Amino acid sequence: MCAWVSPLRWKRRGLVTVGVVLAVGALPLGGGSAATQAKEVVLAAWGASYEEAFRKTIIPEFERRFDAKVVYVPGISSQTLAKLVAQKDAPQIDVALFNDPPFTQARKQGLLAPLDKDRVKNLADMDEFARVPGDLGAAFYTAADCVYYNTDVFKKRQWAPPTSWLDLWDPKYKGHVTVHSITNGIGLSFFLMVNKIAGGDLNNVEPGFAKIKTLTPNVIVFDKFTETPKLIQQGESWIGTWLSDRVGNLKATSGFPIGCALPKEGATANIGFAGLVKGGPNPALGQEFINLLLSPEMGSQFAKLLGFGPLNRKAQLDPETAGIVIHGKEQLSRLVVFDAEVVNAKRPMWTERWNKEIEGK
Repeated sequence: MCAWVSPLRWKRRGLVTVGVVLAVGALPLGGGSAATQAKEVVLAAWGASYEEAFRKTIIPEFERRFDAKVVYVPGISSQTLAKLVAQKDAPQIDVALFNDPPFTQARKQGLLAPLDKDRVKNLADMDEFARVPGDLGAAFYTAADCVYYNTDVFKKRQWAPPTSWLDLWDPKYKGHVTVHSITNGIGLSFFLMVNKIAGGDLNNVEPGFAKIKTLTPNVIVFDKFTETPKLIQQGESWIGTWLSDRVGNLKATSGFPIGCALPKEGATANIGFAGLVKGGPNPALGQEFINLLLSPEMGSQFAKLLGFGPLNRKAQLDPETAGIVIHGKEQLSRLVVFDAEVVNAKRPMWTERWNKEIEGK
């Protein structure tokens, strides 16, 4: 879930002293050597397919430009935050990539340093949605919860693509729907969207529980772990909940016939942030790495390989990729950001109830 509110969201929230950085010599824009005391940058980011994609794109390009090594520290967002907290008095990481709520927690705990606009020049080309108060980091991609669907099945049966979250309730999909459990962030977001559609809010989730109970006959699994991609590729699941970047990655890596529909009611934003670690060993190189991360070239490559919706307005997308990733003002305007502080406080209670009333039946 996303705790920060971008400038575009201040009116829509109902929808959902920085340490001194020692100067090092200016780094070259290409080819040449970096300052002698800054020969590597330590990057903490997600592992698995994310690391694989970064090692094919931004890492070799950065190492070529700055004659500096990138040390990769894989981990999910909460693990990255834990590392930053543990290393607060002697940081070992320069750049951290993570989602919310860990990003906002890191920002509020004073673990991040502001980006230098003169060095991170690509900030100027980022969509307003990407900017963070005080430039304590920046969003570099967005994805959203979406309704995935098997395009071959839909074509053979002459079904129109889904347009609403409520399409999952259609009886024709009975036994072929996957929905994520509320214990999973995707499932939590889905529950909150359904609750909103049904007339509820964060202080009243009765409509959401009542509506979800009527969906259970269609569902083959409430995914807690990784059942969704397996069931999709086995042909057992035709439609369900997932993330747009995961849909894009599956299509890019396997060629599987899968589509991603952004429902008309809106969808919860899943945003990737880059933060410069306060007091990190190589702040100048860290700034340069983030600048490259925010570039239109990297935005285009990440979109194709990972399904990341680029937030640099100059990023170019081929038609197939554009049909999968979240991009552009119209789609960004449909993203919903719930108040993460309220959600995190109430999630244990909702989860206990979900386990009893939805999955326990």
